[in-house]
Amino acid sequence: MPSQKATDAIVDLDDAVRWVTALLQERPEKVVERVLDSEQFVLGLAIDTANRLVKSLRKHKIPEPVLKQIQNQFVIANAYTVELMQKGYRQLWMDVIDPGTGRTTLTREKGGNHG
Repeated sequence: MPSQKATDAIVDLDDAVRWVTALLQERPEKVVERVLDSEQFVLGLAIDTANRLVKSLRKHKIPEPVLKQIQNQFVIANAYTVELMQKGYRQLWMDVIDPGTGRTTLTREKGGNHG
């Protein structure tokens, strides 16, 4: 009997290609700005990691312009990843998110486990 891989994947290859293609047509700075607005702590971690990477690479006498390029591309790649994950989550939850407001249509019942 062939084994079946369990998955909760919502995003398919067509979605990914369409989203990446659109992202790559934007200025990277705009994507970084958008992600900073929505996920500043996640991107802050990426920036800190990029800084530590550059500090480590600096010991190997890599030229500063190359280090700056590595640092920028690291942060941009992380911003793209966050943006793509957000698109995937939006697709996952599109049945409960009001497209006009971007807010959930779910209501929390009183007396639940959330306070």
